[in-house]
Amino acid sequence: MTPNHHEYMNEEWIEAVIKKVNRRIGEIRREKGMTQAQLAEILNLETRYFRRFETYRNMTLRNLFRFTAALDCEIVDFFHEPRTNGNGRGRPKKKGKG
Repeated sequence: MTPNHHEYMNEEWIEAVIKKVNRRIGEIRREKGMTQAQLAEILNLETRYFRRFETYRNMTLRNLFRFTAALDCEIVDFFHEPRTNGNGRGRPKKKGKG
């Protein structure tokens, strides 16, 4: 269900969307087989600062575009519904194991 224009001003809805975008960044990073440290290095960020982006931190459009480039994805990918509840593994699965 798409919210009407008044619902876009609802702080709870805005916070929920921010959380979903942050979760999607983590999902996409893991799908690409990258650790937080690896992505932080590409973005030229300290790992501890980077972690904030996957833990419900509001970010600028500039940073969204930086993540798009670093993860080689489209910005719309961040706005798809997350596939996880946010309580999964932080690290990508090791290749060749299973």
